[in-house]
Amino acid sequence: MYYHFVILLLFRLFFNLAFLGSNINPKNICVEAADNINSLLDAYRRLYGLHRTPSFVPHISLASSCVRLATSEDRINVRAKSLQGISDLQEMVPSHMFANHAIEIVRDVADISRADEENANDNTAVLTSSTKAPIYFFNLA
Repeated sequence: MYYHFVILLLFRLFFNLAFLGSNINPKNICVEAADNINSLLDAYRRLYGLHRTPSFVPHISLASSCVRLATSEDRINVRAKSLQGISDLQEMVPSHMFANHAIEIVRDVADISRADEENANDNTAVLTSSTKAPIYFFNLA
């Protein structure tokens, strides 16, 4: 789980970038890392429960939930993914005070994702600097 968290943190910086001459897509790598974190959390929950997890697990769960929310395509996925992240964090609340703060952060990110989707569906929405066009960072050749 820690490995995937480090990968997520490293490639999160280059989320909207495209590397020239390379098939590496940082957004896809972040999504894969978040999915792997969530599958590992599911396995950990089934084996031991999330009540007594190591102290860094709420931070990892928060990061993967935020990436999943930022990359979701439709409103149903936003709701389902935010509920899954919140339920994971609620199980951790008895032993981790940070989990309460993380729940609020996930709710705020979910609200922002919903608002962005509504603005995208609105024809009068103003384009912002967060366009989907990739920014070319450097040539790896």
